[in-house]
Amino acid sequence: MKSLIVGSMLGCLVATQLWASEPVAPVAPPAEVDWSLIATKAVTFEVMSSALETAIFMAFYGGSTALAGSLFLVSLTTAGVAYAAHEYAWESALPADADRADPDLIASKSVTYRVLSTARSFMLGRFLGGGEVATSAAYALVVAVTDTALYAATELAFARWRGEGQASPAPVP
Repeated sequence: MKSLIVGSMLGCLVATQLWASEPVAPVAPPAEVDWSLIATKAVTFEVMSSALETAIFMAFYGGSTALAGSLFLVSLTTAGVAYAAHEYAWESALPADADRADPDLIASKSVTYRVLSTARSFMLGRFLGGGEVATSAAYALVVAVTDTALYAATELAFARWRGEGQASPAPVP
C-alpha cells in the first residue's frame, strides 16, 4: 500500500513537471529526507486538521462527545499516515536546493495531498458517519476546502521557519 501511495505521488509530481509551461532546468540531486522535519510538520498540521475535520464531521453527522473523541483519533491516525507518506514522496523527489516556499511548489503539493486526503475524508464520512454518497461527498468537499487552506499555510510557515523563500538582503555598495 505504501508503495502505491508513494508511486501515485511521484506520478503526480512528474505530471506537473511535464505540464509546466517552461522547460524544466536540470536540478540538484535530491535532498536526504529529514524524518524529524516530516514528523514535526505531520504532527503540527494533523492536530489542527483533525480538530477541524472533527468539528465539520459533528456538524454534518451529529453525535456524542465520545464519538467526537474517537473520530479525532481515527482522523489523526489515518491522516497522519497519509501526510507522512505524501511528504516522504515529495522530499525524496525534490532537489536539496529546492525553494520550498515557492508558490508553484506549494500549489502542486497542496493538489496532490488534497486528492489523497479528500478520498480519506469521504471514506470517514461514508463508513463512520453512515452518510449517503451525496452527504459524504459534501462533507469531503467542505473538509477539502478548509483543509487545503490550512495545508498551504502550514507549508509556507515551515518553509519560512527554515529560512526559505525570504528575500536576500540587498548588497552593500
